Amino acid sequence: MLNRFNKRASVQQNVTACELTRKNRLNCFGDMMLFYPGETIDTLKETEEFIKTAKPTLVWLHLLTPLPKTKVFEDAKKNGTLMGAWKEDSPQPWIKIDGFDSIESMESHAKRMRIRILLNPRRLLWVMQSFGATIIKNPSNSLAVINSILFGKSKY
Repeated sequence: MLNRFNKRASVQQNVTACELTRKNRLNCFGDMMLFYPGETIDTLKETEEFIKTAKPTLVWLHLLTPLPKTKVFEDAKKNGTLMGAWKEDSPQPWIKIDGFDSIESMESHAKRMRIRILLNPRRLLWVMQSFGATIIKNPSNSLAVINSILFGKSKY
């Protein structure tokens, strides 16, 4: 998937970057887009394995939003995988990916991934260390943020 995004970096380079960041006592944040054309159940599992191996401090998972006039939008339109259209009264368009029959099934899969990743004990400890005072001072706002992170829709 890194090659499809033209990232010009290997999985191992990304793992090493996370290791060096942690070694120098810095937080390492992962920001990942899911359901790009070519994504499969297997590549999603590989992404989750990468996260387990790299151990970034915090991870954000986003569902691809095909924006008009982008290559991914035009390619999906051309090959018939673009679902929906950009209209004011319509749901946001998405790209059909093998193994997923609806945007809701993709969102559900991403939500389960997000929960598994965020409920890692190491990540929970980091959240408590980093934001413990804020959580104690403003619990209702903190719970709203946590709820949004765990259960909100995350599109890119």
